Amino acid sequence: MIKKIFFVCSLSFFVYGDVIPSDITLDFIKQHPRSITKDFYIWQYLNQDITPQEAVIALSEVNSMNNNLFFRYAKKSGHDETYAVAQCMQASAKDLLEQNDHCIEAGLSYPKALGLNYSELNLIADKLSTNYPLKAEALKVINSSLPFVRVVSAQPDIFFEVFNKTSKEFRLNKLNYRLPQGLIDKVKGDPKFNQTVKLIVTDLKLKNLQNSLIGIDDSKLNFQSSFYLALNVLLNSENDKELAMNYLNNASKKAYFKIDKDMVLLWQYLVSEDISYIETLAQSWDINIYSIYAKEKLFQNIDNAIYSLETNKDLEQPVLTQFDWVNILQSDLKLDENVLNEFSSKLSKYELPHLAYLYHKFHNYRQSVYITPYEDLLKDDTVERKSLIYSIARQESGFIPTLVSTSYALGAMQIMPFLADSLSKEFGENIHLTDMFKPEINIKYANKHLNYLESKLTHPLYISYAYNGGIGFTNRDVLPLFKDKLPFNPFMAMELIAYDESKQYGKKVLANYYMYLNYLKNEKVSINSLLEELK
Repeated sequence: MIKKIFFVCSLSFFVYGDVIPSDITLDFIKQHPRSITKDFYIWQYLNQDITPQEAVIALSEVNSMNNNLFFRYAKKSGHDETYAVAQCMQASAKDLLEQNDHCIEAGLSYPKALGLNYSELNLIADKLSTNYPLKAEALKVINSSLPFVRVVSAQPDIFFEVFNKTSKEFRLNKLNYRLPQGLIDKVKGDPKFNQTVKLIVTDLKLKNLQNSLIGIDDSKLNFQSSFYLALNVLLNSENDKELAMNYLNNASKKAYFKIDKDMVLLWQYLVSEDISYIETLAQSWDINIYSIYAKEKLFQNIDNAIYSLETNKDLEQPVLTQFDWVNILQSDLKLDENVLNEFSSKLSKYELPHLAYLYHKFHNYRQSVYITPYEDLLKDDTVERKSLIYSIARQESGFIPTLVSTSYALGAMQIMPFLADSLSKEFGENIHLTDMFKPEINIKYANKHLNYLESKLTHPLYISYAYNGGIGFTNRDVLPLFKDKLPFNPFMAMELIAYDESKQYGKKVLANYYMYLNYLKNEKVSINSLLEELK
């Protein structure tokens, strides 16, 4: 069974980098399955000394196009129009003033346009009016003396262009007035209004806009909007707990993911103080900050956490190459107990993360594995640092050392290429990006970065936000929420983070941290104590 699944490439290189191609070739690219991993190697190939024809062939092998690939391809393609588009996309707003409408459309975002003066914006809008009338009209609204008056009387598509796509500062300075009920009735059935609700509720300065959302009909809105509307009531009309519960009840009916259902249960408890919500939440099979909180409150143990799995201890080398794993993920592998046991017996200790992934999948994620690989690389670290690294690596990559993300973050700790380059200079090392697939290097670099983050931040949750979204984002958009005297903090602050990826990431890393810290430490650490430190 397993031999049929494994894909052994002719340029075999092991997951710990015993043999890594220094120059990527077209043959190397062609013989591997389409995947994000392959795209990463194409991206590197496009940075080599290749011909335009080779660049075209490489691009034909791409799984998922992104700007990273496009910009490198544009430089190598020898195609003037393609290169021109890339230049337009990277041009400043001032530079775009001299360009044609197609170039302007490719390169001018609304936040970028806000840097232009009145005459310049008018010029841009006039150029766009024939072929891009929607954008032209939106820019005229932005450029008017009273944008709010213009935007609330405009058609819904113009409203969403202006409100959803400009900037936080523009919404605060130009649009922070109560939305007329007529406008709300006109736009609330449009899926884009969900983004509008999120932008309003997650910006605490938009009080006028927030007040205009209190009591609106959420029947056509999604789960997230119903939940945000509940928070909006608690932020602006705290005594109306019945209305908040109404929105929470609607959110509960719409929630699909278990963590979302659990989140709503916690908030139903916080608002109503009805212990039955905690009792229901404590029965959740998903290990998250909400279910942990409920189990702890009821003095219940978490009984579906696994801390060790067995692989073949006699194998001294990795079994899987990087693309073997890609091939397995893309196969129609049907996991049953026999197949899982076969993997367990034929994978080495180096593939413990891969086995953990398969174990999670086999158990439909109702059994949670908290493995502790790379212990020899962490032997000199404190329990807290080990717990943090394990927590981040579990969320980032599932510990799989050769993982590549859509943004080309690399390895177990998902080090971004720019960060790898920066840290290599600090270490005085000349590395190749594929060195990030070696855990000993990847974790060393992550540890260095965490040293910096810990010198600026005081809590593992804050550090996780910074690890994911950057320290500037954390200082600017996250920390003020926790310092504010918001109702039901720190839970409220955790839900008001506007960047969805970092919001969910932080909560999952904190749950991981709780699990690892309690596993590795001799004394019990409570979730309440971790939450209290945030206050």
